[in-house]
Amino acid sequence: MIIGIESADGDKLISGKALAFDEINNAVRELLQTLDEKSFTAAFCSRYGYKELPYYEGAYAAYVIDLDTHTVIVLGYSFPKQLNGAKVLYYTEKGDFTPVRNPAHNVCYLAVCKYDENSDYFIFHLDECFEVVADDCYDSFEACRKAMRDIRFFEMKNEK
Repeated sequence: MIIGIESADGDKLISGKALAFDEINNAVRELLQTLDEKSFTAAFCSRYGYKELPYYEGAYAAYVIDLDTHTVIVLGYSFPKQLNGAKVLYYTEKGDFTPVRNPAHNVCYLAVCKYDENSDYFIFHLDECFEVVADDCYDSFEACRKAMRDIRFFEMKNEK
């Protein structure tokens, strides 16, 4: 799960295990009773096993913690429209796609993606935070479909 943190000191992104709204809201209240906004991110990450990610505009986040107003904003679930700069064409619901022969990472999602400047198609293997942990390259969309013939994909609705 990715959480955005908005602050007068600069916006941040953090990533870790999925937390419910109430857990995040309680953590914000508890931590800000004893800490200032500058110390919040490090304390939250330490307590909940999160790590800070490089901030980028348009990143997917399930929640935003606004440190100026001490509120948690639910953004709702949506699959990222881009991964590693590639446009997402199709994606799966959350499941267990971890390869049996190489279980180094828990693969929770698959996405068929394409870079604008490349004719190849890619199947990205994603962890629970939508981070790409592996990929497979195919020379056509049909080859992707054949490789993933038993997996149900959903079409990404990209706004123009």
